[in-house]
This record gives sequence, C-alpha cells and structure tokens, in this order.
Amino acid sequence: MLCSTRRRSNACWLIGAALLLVAPGVGQAQPFEIDFDTTGPTSDVELDAWFDFFGFDPLLWIVDPNPHKPESNNSLRIDSDGGELTDDFSRVAILKADRFEATNVEVSVDITWDGDDDRSGIYLRFVDENNYYYILVEGDDDDSDQVRLYRKKDGVVERVINENFAETVLNIDGTADETHRITFRAIGDQFWGYIDGLLFPGFPFVDPDPLIASGRIGFGEQTNPCFFDNLVATSFDAPGLTLASTDVAVIDPPVGLVVSIPTDC
Repeated sequence: MLCSTRRRSNACWLIGAALLLVAPGVGQAQPFEIDFDTTGPTSDVELDAWFDFFGFDPLLWIVDPNPHKPESNNSLRIDSDGGELTDDFSRVAILKADRFEATNVEVSVDITWDGDDDRSGIYLRFVDENNYYYILVEGDDDDSDQVRLYRKKDGVVERVINENFAETVLNIDGTADETHRITFRAIGDQFWGYIDGLLFPGFPFVDPDPLIASGRIGFGEQTNPCFFDNLVATSFDAPGLTLASTDVAVIDPPVGLVVSIPTDC
C-alpha cells in the first residue's frame, strides 16, 4: 500500500445528529477543477502528466470532442470497447497524487453515455489496485438501471451496495447523448452517491469495515465508451473545514446543511 490505513471510530465523525445549520459556503474548501479545454490536459500527449491508467486497454484513453455535446468541446474517453473486464475494476483513469489526493472528499463529474447499456463511475481513496472505493452506475434502455458501491481492501473486493432504481425516478434512459452529473462523497466511514442532485438508493451508507486512507480519485468505465468532463473535487481533510451539501433536491431545508469534521481525531 502507498498509504497507511487509519481506522477511526464512528463516534469520531459528527454526522447525522450533529448536522448544523449555517450560512451556505461557510468554512468550505476550495475545489479542484478540471475541464479538458482549459484547466486540464487538452490533448492526448498531456494525459500521462495528469493520469495513471489501469485495467483493460490502459493506453487507449484519449482527449476527444464529445459528439453528443458539441458545446462542451473536449472530454476524456476510452478509444475502445469490448474485452473481458472484472466486475469491480474496468478501464480506469486515476489522477496522479501530486494533482489531488484526500481521505474525506467529494467528487462530481459529467458523464455522457455512448450507448444503450453503459456502466461507468468514480473512484475515491484509490491507494493502489488493491485498495479503493468505486461507485458504478449502470444506465440501460429498460428498468434495470443499477447503482453499485465496491470496496476493495487489501486485495479483497466486496460489493457493499447493489440497488436497482427506476429510470422514471432518476430520469435515466441509458441512450446515447445522455449526460448526467454523478457525485460520490466519502467522510470517515460514511458515503453518499448522487445523480443530478438526487440521492441514489442505498445511500447514505455506513461501511462497517471501512478503508479510511488518503487516496487518489479517478474514473472507470465498462461496456460502451463514455465521456467524462467537468470534474470538481473537494478535500475536507484540513482542520476546521465543513462539508456543505449541494444536493438540494433531497435536503430539507435545501441549503446550509453541513457536516462538521472534528479536529481531534
């Protein structure tokens, strides 16, 4: 492992009953942002300075215009499809540690699917190929859409969430040119997953055997190629910072709900 695992007790994280109502934006960290036109790699030759690639066809990631969203110009995608992929570890692009690394973190990204049966998602706490979390979203052209959360710890992978959801609820058709914003958040042993600001079924989730380690972030995709763009990542590891929810569709009151991270853990 590149980073040591640090266990912390559930009581150490003031979540749930310790929610505080404060003004929006108070005590929040500055986000790290990437788009593939201005603030990140803008061509294939720049990718190796930003990302490490794993899994099937690791050399076929490219920066390419998104034909489904011409106004967005470049996106990151895989220039291939097919092949044998494991259930939890697909084609993977992980941001280098000198770009961004965190334990308590929220990552959001726009994902455009390029077919009628697509699976893609976000990695957090990626220490190495044997230690990480991965939220995988499957969009289909029927009612079999799924969200899954994988934890791989010391080489042992477990699917800790496997939930079906109706496309009529979350507005997913699984067809080409469909773009959704996926958000994955980890604070201590608690996890949230959202699509377009709506909470996925199965979340929030408390992991009984958490991997609590500083790790990298990244993207994964299976089946049909898809496009990733407009990454926003925020670390909440600095003392005294608060995590403000942006998911107003599932929160009452809709703004100003924060989770305090104690400094004495």
